Amino acid sequence: MTYVMSRSPLIWYPKGLMLDIVMDRVRIYAQFDLDAFFKIAAKANLKLSLIIGKEAEEGKRTKASTPMLENPKAYGVKVKFSNGREFKLRSSFFRSVYSELVLPTEILHLITTLDEVQGRVNS
Repeated sequence: MTYVMSRSPLIWYPKGLMLDIVMDRVRIYAQFDLDAFFKIAAKANLKLSLIIGKEAEEGKRTKASTPMLENPKAYGVKVKFSNGREFKLRSSFFRSVYSELVLPTEILHLITTLDEVQGRVNS
């Protein structure tokens, strides 16, 4: 989950379109709106907050995280579930939006799955 490199575009489909992208005849632009994502997460009973300030110091010091592309002051996102459990997600977790064109709804689904898996492990 911390690997930020995607698969080679030459193996993506449709292959003709991927060649156009590699040859710079077609460009893909992606933007991730953190505010909108936080609102969607709130509807799913998830409380998200940016990891900034003193909380980000550990990630900076250990080089475990880098500044987020969407907010250079943030070093990740803290998730608090309705059951009180918390997770800290590094900035690289959200880079799949750009590197693999993952939809934000899929990221949200993965976050909820983390809580379900952790609940099973602790049972």
